[in-house]
Amino acid sequence: MEVKELLGGIDIGSEFHHVVVIDEGGEVLYDKQVLHRFSGFHKAVRELKETERRVGGKIAFGLEGKNGYGAPFDRILGENGFSLYNIDNL
Repeated sequence: MEVKELLGGIDIGSEFHHVVVIDEGGEVLYDKQVLHRFSGFHKAVRELKETERRVGGKIAFGLEGKNGYGAPFDRILGENGFSLYNIDNL
């Protein structure tokens, strides 16, 4: 079975981060605000892993300020196997 490439984007905010994941065809698979608290981060990771399982894919995230304003959410995503790319450097 071929693993589908899924693209995720994170708009960093002070109280919430907006997370969107799309498939190769542009279909939105996940579109939620994530509370900027550990409880929100861990809930999102569970939902994102479920999204990967459901569609047979692997999510790679682009976010601005990797290891900056996105911390600690970016670290938690990385620790849970998601690829992270700093779009500030693209």
